[in-house]
Amino acid sequence: MDNFLISTIATTCNVDPSAVELGTRISDLNLDSLGLISIVSQLSITYDVEITADETMEFFEAVRIADVVSLARRITARAAVPS
Repeated sequence: MDNFLISTIATTCNVDPSAVELGTRISDLNLDSLGLISIVSQLSITYDVEITADETMEFFEAVRIADVVSLARRITARAAVPS
């Protein structure tokens, strides 16, 4: 999933994937709110997981790519648990 997110973020921000590292600050990529919503939507579709409004807001609070990856891991792990 990390590669998916890095690739998606790079494409959304129109930068080379090598510029997107876990320690990269989101503000350094000029990722705006529409871009972030696009990434969250692609995560939801690709991993077939419902992302709540509260979780979406957590993405907006992320400072670094590592924060986005950590949140995405938590969300997709929840979806993988049988109900």
